[in-house]
Amino acid sequence: MRKKWMLCLCAILTFGLSLPVVGFLSDTISASTDLEPWGEKVISFYSRFSWSNEKMYAALTESQNLYVMDNTNKFAPIRQQDGEPIDQIIDYQVFFIDRTAYNVIALRSDNTLWVSGDNSKGSFGNGTNTGYISHAIQVDPGVGKIVQVAAGRFTNYILTDTGDVYASGDNSKGTLGNGTTDSSNTWVKVNVSNVKKLRTDGEANMYALTNDGRIYGWGFRVLKGNGGIDQFSDPIELKNADGTTLEGVLDIDTYGGALNSYSDRSMVFTKQEDGKLTIYILGNYGAGAGYNRVEIPTKVFELDNLNIQQLVHGEAPQGDNYGYVLDGTYYTPLYQPYTIAGYNIEGHVKQAAGNRGIEILTDTGAFFVNGVKQLVGAEVSIKGYKTDDSSYKNNEKYNDDVYLKVNNYSTTATTITCEVEQPVGSTAVPCTNLNGDRIDIDLNTDRINDKYKVSNGNATKEFTVDLYKGAPVLQGFSTTSTNKIKVTDSVSLAVPTAQTNWNSYTATVTDSSNQTKDFTGGTLAEGTYTMHVTDEYGNTQDYRFEVSDKPTPTANFNPANTSLTYGDNATKVNNTIGTFTLQYPAGKPTSNIATIQLGTGGDEAHFSVDTTGALKVKGADLDAGTYSVSVSGTDGNGMAFSKIATITVNKKDQNNYQITNNANYPFQLNQEIAITT
Repeated sequence: MRKKWMLCLCAILTFGLSLPVVGFLSDTISASTDLEPWGEKVISFYSRFSWSNEKMYAALTESQNLYVMDNTNKFAPIRQQDGEPIDQIIDYQVFFIDRTAYNVIALRSDNTLWVSGDNSKGSFGNGTNTGYISHAIQVDPGVGKIVQVAAGRFTNYILTDTGDVYASGDNSKGTLGNGTTDSSNTWVKVNVSNVKKLRTDGEANMYALTNDGRIYGWGFRVLKGNGGIDQFSDPIELKNADGTTLEGVLDIDTYGGALNSYSDRSMVFTKQEDGKLTIYILGNYGAGAGYNRVEIPTKVFELDNLNIQQLVHGEAPQGDNYGYVLDGTYYTPLYQPYTIAGYNIEGHVKQAAGNRGIEILTDTGAFFVNGVKQLVGAEVSIKGYKTDDSSYKNNEKYNDDVYLKVNNYSTTATTITCEVEQPVGSTAVPCTNLNGDRIDIDLNTDRINDKYKVSNGNATKEFTVDLYKGAPVLQGFSTTSTNKIKVTDSVSLAVPTAQTNWNSYTATVTDSSNQTKDFTGGTLAEGTYTMHVTDEYGNTQDYRFEVSDKPTPTANFNPANTSLTYGDNATKVNNTIGTFTLQYPAGKPTSNIATIQLGTGGDEAHFSVDTTGALKVKGADLDAGTYSVSVSGTDGNGMAFSKIATITVNKKDQNNYQITNNANYPFQLNQEIAITT
């Protein structure tokens, strides 16, 4: 019976939602009860109010592309000058100016630094003051390995793996932290060390948490800890109410608003005290007109669990601005689990934020703003049934009715087109097997390597069908009988030549005591084994091995050069022509013939052989001619041997004959006599 895959093209119906939310997609996508992401999977997000007092968001997707909300309320990728998105991003921060302008600093996995936005004060650190640049450019700070980045309104920051902090840009408010107010368009070292985390606080403030649990602050309107705020061009240690240094801090989060605003300056941090995790606030907390000012570190909550996932700072409707994520659940400032109607997010929260609204990222990659799932990265997605990956690579799919599902989230681009590379790397052609909203994939061949591309005109997604059905083949070894090898024989896990570019093998061996271990190829110790071989596609094959340290015998035939004459005694029936014997390497134990048998490919029908090795003439005397005889067998150790012997029977000498007239035939003089042999 022919199996087929079914690829389903499923359009998502859309309708307007009654929740009026400004600044994100809320009226173009319908709600769903599942936690699957819309578009690409999001792995982290960043949210802040813009300089124009609008809530803005940035999101990093599984493809390591950074998306920032644009003025169409959609997430657009940060692009290079040639239009290509920047990928491999591992850390980033955005300072939102408004919906059309924002400063971006991003770190790639290759340790390259990328920046965009307002460079009028030299925040790029490349020696220029170029104004606003909308595309990202690469800059080289020359400071070694970078582990974190941060962005202010006119100043950028980087943290290195040595715990040093560097800054570039405006310094009129002391934001460079080097003890001056002189701005710089190249990177300068901040007067702080041993730093493990940076947190920006508004436009012109920065805080650093050190590895020994101290908090340093510099810039405009810095919270001092022992009362009030002030401006500092040199980093200061935050204090307790009694003026002693604040120590033992585990984590920190901050929030800051407009440059001249006091009311938005606030901080939340954690400490471990008396075996509990304690949460402290400093600055202002609350929402709207109900702000309360706390000018000294004030403990507000404690937890028995020391291992929270995330400390959350934000202004929640409850009136406080601190919370935490624990065991996949976001606990709001009133320490109640946050829920989203229609979605079971409890136990699935990966990241949360709460600045005048609540943002949630789940471990499945779904991003929510005030309970509404966001579309990030693409307007069309293609996924395989039973997989979240971008490809199938599993031989079990041959035994399953599976399909690819295409979701079209666009409300304007409703037509789906499909192309396929058959095989991958060939020129893409239209999918001829598209029937309505399904693509049936013929599974009648053992090898399928096709790439499907679907598009709605705005976005394109790909899915690779990479399947193979066939048992692993170890060259030279049997799958049906026990393979008898020596301890010096090597077993290779090399795939057949035709598969070297797309397949590989792994294996385990189980010995006679049922102990299993990984096997990567090579020799085996003496014993019996079952080798379980698996290829990249999940196909398996078992091989049995018997590994011996016993020497392999060499069979000889004596006499080695057997040349007889017709009529010799050895050519007579039942007489012995020669003997097969076994020879062993010097110093190795010897044995005798245990089994021996004649072959069938030569002149064996004229002979017999016994376990003494004696080769005898069978049936009739041998005529003149050349005879080939093969034998095989095992010795007393079960080790195999074989030998081919060649026997030559020559004619008798015909030069001299004696004629005796025993029958008294009459002869005449000169009569010819015919002699035949």
